[in-house]
Amino acid sequence: MTMTADVRDQAFCRLDLETTVHEDSSRVVAVEMQHAFWTLADAVLEPLIVEGIFGAPNSGAPDEAPPRPDHPYWLLQRAALPPSLDGARVESLGMLGAVRRSTRAIDRPAMAGWVEEALTPSGGAGLELEHLTVLAGLVRIPPVWAGEDAMHIESPAGHLVVPTVRNGDVAWLAPPPGRHVLRQPVEFSIGSQGNECSISLAVYWSPWLEELNCPGRALNRAIEALRAGGWRETTDVA
Repeated sequence: MTMTADVRDQAFCRLDLETTVHEDSSRVVAVEMQHAFWTLADAVLEPLIVEGIFGAPNSGAPDEAPPRPDHPYWLLQRAALPPSLDGARVESLGMLGAVRRSTRAIDRPAMAGWVEEALTPSGGAGLELEHLTVLAGLVRIPPVWAGEDAMHIESPAGHLVVPTVRNGDVAWLAPPPGRHVLRQPVEFSIGSQGNECSISLAVYWSPWLEELNCPGRALNRAIEALRAGGWRETTDVA
């Protein structure tokens, strides 16, 4: 019998977490944000396109907004992308005028170098990393679905069959073709305001709800690792 996943426009559940970095340093905050990013990414996806938003530090004056940098929006993109991410679709992702960088693979060293470049603009004052989010990624298939060549889904666009991609023993779900306006199975972003950091995570495909809620599953273990590292929940898992 063919398994079918339920896909929604509105999230099955949302999970918000926050932590305080006990050092007033934009680089220490950026390191904490990247650590949280990879704790989640290692559990559920391989990033293909990541967006970073960078801003000037707050001066502390209550009525003085920090100046906006010349290039607040940056994109880090893997050089080789799946066919469903064609040129026009890639160009549509991210903010207009974003600084784009390409890399063979988006891994920890590549992201750290990209963040460092954006934090220190040529001839300008140091900036802060305000936001990290995955705009597109290969999503790891839950174990019960890993043997399937495709995922059958019921979505707002109707019944769809989305092929899986194999890399050795690991099965991945590539971004669906652009003609299907679907959310990614799991979406998360990391934000900061001063030394306060936050995570917002949402699940839009039903198989990944079990990955979040069941102890021992990769996504659940990632959330537990964040809790152990000092992150605290501000919403409940549904």
